[in-house]
Amino acid sequence: MKFSSQEQLFKVLSVINYLILILLTLSFVWVYTRDGLYVVTAFMVLTPIYVTLFCSIYNQFFAPYRAMQTALDAIRFSDTSVKTVPIYQSGVAAQLHHELEHITTIFGQWQSEQNQHALLVNELLQALDSPILIVNQDYRLIMGNVALTHWLDADWRLKKLEIITEIGFRRVDEKWCFTNGAIAAAHQLRGSEISLNGEKHHLLLISNIKSELKQSQTDAWRQLVKVLSHEIKNSLTPIKSIAQTLEQFSHDDTQKQMLSVIVERSVHLQQFVSNYSSLERQVELHKCNVALHPLFLSVRQLYPHCEISILVNVEQWNLDPILIEQVLINLLKNAMESCEAGDIVPHIALRADQNEFGLTIDVIDNGIGLGSAEHLFVPLYTTKQHGQGIGLVWCRKVIEQHGGTLTLTAREGSGAVATLVLHAH
Repeated sequence: MKFSSQEQLFKVLSVINYLILILLTLSFVWVYTRDGLYVVTAFMVLTPIYVTLFCSIYNQFFAPYRAMQTALDAIRFSDTSVKTVPIYQSGVAAQLHHELEHITTIFGQWQSEQNQHALLVNELLQALDSPILIVNQDYRLIMGNVALTHWLDADWRLKKLEIITEIGFRRVDEKWCFTNGAIAAAHQLRGSEISLNGEKHHLLLISNIKSELKQSQTDAWRQLVKVLSHEIKNSLTPIKSIAQTLEQFSHDDTQKQMLSVIVERSVHLQQFVSNYSSLERQVELHKCNVALHPLFLSVRQLYPHCEISILVNVEQWNLDPILIEQVLINLLKNAMESCEAGDIVPHIALRADQNEFGLTIDVIDNGIGLGSAEHLFVPLYTTKQHGQGIGLVWCRKVIEQHGGTLTLTAREGSGAVATLVLHAH
């Protein structure tokens, strides 16, 4: 005979035991008394006693199993705080209880390590500048980072558990892509599979193609100018030296004038090459908490004959005051030159605000606008007659070393806006 559970076996054995005991007891009573009343009385008395004894033994026998079941249920829900008291101090039940306690301790340590790993992974995700999404098997967003919040223009936690297609992504032929063509043209989406808590998930990384292309372009320009600078310097030095020598020994005024021009242009070209070479070096930052309103006032004082309005909604920010002041001076100089080029009375505004991205400083002018906006940050490119194409490149480098961005956009009608963003850290 097979039994489906220990409880069933225990009950069958108890019933068999009860029947044997009650039959033997009633047989003895009948043999000695020959009175049916005694037999019925004995049955009525012994049956409740046996049932009570059976229930007590049943509970004590299965109590360790129930305690262990409670502990296992707690482990199943990742709760290692539940502790059970051993009913027996020795034997199989006590041994099983101690083994379960040991397993609970090991599981608690493993769970603590996993929580630490999860916390570390989350901190790493939040520290990355690229937007990252983690999607479960049902294609629902379960985790993101701060960069994703900026990319979505909304807290990613508000999008948690939303189907990924509702956020702007789709999966075609086992590959992830954007649903918006304009976004797809400027960004790259890379996906990989990862395992979290034993389940397969998708990790998506969004890369800005434009920024990568800009970095590649900048690196190419630097490498090219580095080679050109070396060759130009090697060629200019003997030309300048020979021209100066000939100028000293020449008695012809026309020749002297021509040689003087050669020397002058050689010096100018050497200075130009040296100025551009300075862009290769990293700018050393000395950041501190700086009050913005006095900083803006000090910059405005440099241009007393120009109308410059100031609007500051941020008391202070952590930055390098000398370098940021020089950046603002360069931007104001560009703004005034833009107005002068169109014979326009300059009306320039300096504004500072704080938002979820950090500190935003705008330099707004009413000049002739931007000629070739796509070339503004290309080294050596300039639209000015005596410009060298270095000022804006240097300004952007300073801002990027602050962990920010510098952009120039045209205003509707006339003028331009230089937007300087310093991200909060």
